Amino acid sequence: MLWLRHLWDGVASLLAMTASLVAALAIAKAFIDWWRRGPGRRRRWSSLFARVALQVRVDYVIALFGEPAYRQRREGSRFKAGADPDGAAQEAAIFTEHVWLLDSDGYLQILTDESDNVVRYSLTTRSRKFNPRLPVGAVEGSTPKFYIQLGRTLFSEIPIEPDRVYRGPYGATVPYEYRQSYYYGRPGGYADWTCSYNAVGLTPVIPLPYSVPVPPWENALSARGWLATLDDEQRSMLEVSKAGTIINTVTIDHHQSDRSGNIRYGPDRELVRLMPAPSAQWQKSVAMVKRICKPATSFRHDRERPQRDHVIP
Repeated sequence: MLWLRHLWDGVASLLAMTASLVAALAIAKAFIDWWRRGPGRRRRWSSLFARVALQVRVDYVIALFGEPAYRQRREGSRFKAGADPDGAAQEAAIFTEHVWLLDSDGYLQILTDESDNVVRYSLTTRSRKFNPRLPVGAVEGSTPKFYIQLGRTLFSEIPIEPDRVYRGPYGATVPYEYRQSYYYGRPGGYADWTCSYNAVGLTPVIPLPYSVPVPPWENALSARGWLATLDDEQRSMLEVSKAGTIINTVTIDHHQSDRSGNIRYGPDRELVRLMPAPSAQWQKSVAMVKRICKPATSFRHDRERPQRDHVIP
């Protein structure tokens, strides 16, 4: 029966190789899951955000980021179709706001029209470890006007004067919001590129006092020439505010997006403040890797452990 023994040895070797392969695949899957939910997730957020574009279907964004944590209808206004953007001809509109929680790193906000097409998308950082470098003012294939590093760049470091400025009402119960928007025509995809401070994101912030007037947000290009209307004291207060306020949100707007200023750029703090803490799923993946690797490690240690002589009493 020598052939039977050889057959059994071959089958046993094959089973051992299969078990090793399955274990290796399990370790690789657990490691990839750990990387995507742990150290590599921030790079993944930036990569996925770069794939979002205006006028894509919201289903495309859901395929990238999964189901949103929040979805709600929002009232606003937009330019009338065929109207001159330099004018003030606007009409009431209903938008749908979608908000994703990007683990403990930040938020993705998407605004869609009645056809479920994206007319605005925003990325907000709330972690000092999530600081993507983002271009402003240019679509793919064009040269950006400047770059910002989300969560690190200050408003005073932007090299170009804004086309629109917004300072929202703020107080003890109303969070502060500040925006600077830029329009670059065809190189910028005929979109508005907006740098903002949102209260759900990183600080520091120095609110702009009410004594400094700001132009109406609803009108396109309303901030051009705005600085010339400020006196020395008002300009000094503006410079102090910009030098002490960080950009934690970047937004790209379609010309048919909301123009009312009532829908925040980035999620509303009152909307997300009750959101539960991010899942520690990636920590579970780490534990799985350790659990799978433990037998191999123990076997190696056992082989390296010096053999003791047995003493017979």
